[in-house]
Amino acid sequence: MTKQRLSRYLHEVPFIIWLDIQEWALILICYVFWIADPSLFKFLVSLAIPFFIIPLKRRQPRGFLVHLMYYAGFKSTSFYPPVLANKYEE
Repeated sequence: MTKQRLSRYLHEVPFIIWLDIQEWALILICYVFWIADPSLFKFLVSLAIPFFIIPLKRRQPRGFLVHLMYYAGFKSTSFYPPVLANKYEE
């Protein structure tokens, strides 16, 4: 049997240059929004959105953006009860 080493940090979110993957995705989406129709207003908005959303995200528990996307209907889950279910029987 071969021994394999597991990372001790599997539960931590990977960071790339002080930002995690979701924050980079937010910046990329804002950048694409600006590049689609470059104007000064869209440039300022694409700078302001990450500037305000990233600190808000960091104050929330892990998985905050994923839950927001789920509630807004952008992400779906399978084998889970509906969002507004009052009673769930296994």
